[in-house]
Amino acid sequence: MAAGEPLNALGIGEVSRRSRLPISTLRYYHEIGLLVPASVDPATNYRSYSPEQVADAVLIHELRRAGLDPAQMARVLAADRERLVDEVRAVTTTVRQRLESEAARLDRLDAFVVRHLRETEEESPLLVGDVPQPIVWLDRTVRTDALTVDLKRAFAELRRQDAYRAGVFGARFPLDFDSDTMTVRVFVDDGSPVGRGAIAVSLRRRGPYDDLWRAYAALLDDVEDRGWRPIGHVVERYLPATGAEPVTEVTLPIQVANKP
Repeated sequence: MAAGEPLNALGIGEVSRRSRLPISTLRYYHEIGLLVPASVDPATNYRSYSPEQVADAVLIHELRRAGLDPAQMARVLAADRERLVDEVRAVTTTVRQRLESEAARLDRLDAFVVRHLRETEEESPLLVGDVPQPIVWLDRTVRTDALTVDLKRAFAELRRQDAYRAGVFGARFPLDFDSDTMTVRVFVDDGSPVGRGAIAVSLRRRGPYDDLWRAYAALLDDVEDRGWRPIGHVVERYLPATGAEPVTEVTLPIQVANKP
């Protein structure tokens, strides 16, 4: 027995035979720090394992198959036997929530593709000269790749403002998304119009927010066809739903060529 080698030590091949796991898998578990041999011969790099580590190897394999990441597996392995079941259940609850979230995203993608293939008829953009006056507003930085989530948080914060009153929620965005984050003004208005000192085009779209790009495309195509130019920020107002479908109004300020 080599110095430092545990009693009844097993070589990696013997652990492989007992656990029914490939030697390459056991080496990988060692590399990521989950199944560290009881000793490693510095001259030969020969790995020696204790008999108890056979069960550890199988447990690691099952945790990995269940979708746990290395940090979660390490958390389970660090638990003593009395806490092992509770620790596994706590970690798998987190994994289950992640998988449910991923399943919801896949369902959302499926619905989006179905809608994407379906032809839709957009309403015609309308020229407007005013927009409703905000009652209360907040400027917040949001992530472009998590826009819906960050907007919901901003609106929740808006509801807690002292000046908040029920009305129509809306948000003012930069026209161009040129970075990973942007400053957005979220607001509530009461429908009372206020002159904006600029002409704008507006379009209402019925359907999921994920499909709102169609309204933007229709607005910008219309502006380009008329020889106009978009300027300033774009405003979205989230109107009361029609039936089961939400309605969003998009208003785009423009500069009209040869305006008197």
